[in-house]
Amino acid sequence: MVLLIGGPSAGAAIAVATVAAIEGKNVSKDAVITGTIEEGGYIGEVGGVFEKPKIFWFTFVSVWALKNIRKGRWK
Repeated sequence: MVLLIGGPSAGAAIAVATVAAIEGKNVSKDAVITGTIEEGGYIGEVGGVFEKPKIFWFTFVSVWALKNIRKGRWK
């Protein structure tokens, strides 16, 4: 499953993905990162600190449930 990466807080994720692609490395599928990239190249402010975990868990539970329903493991 590929989730959309976008918005100012996606800067860190996009930077990590770009460097990994250039260096021919993989990013762990378990990795989670958020944050803007500031002028100095460091990871800056993170917006929606309280909303992001809620969205993550909703997405995780939804994907888990769909996979298990399709496999007949959850009825």
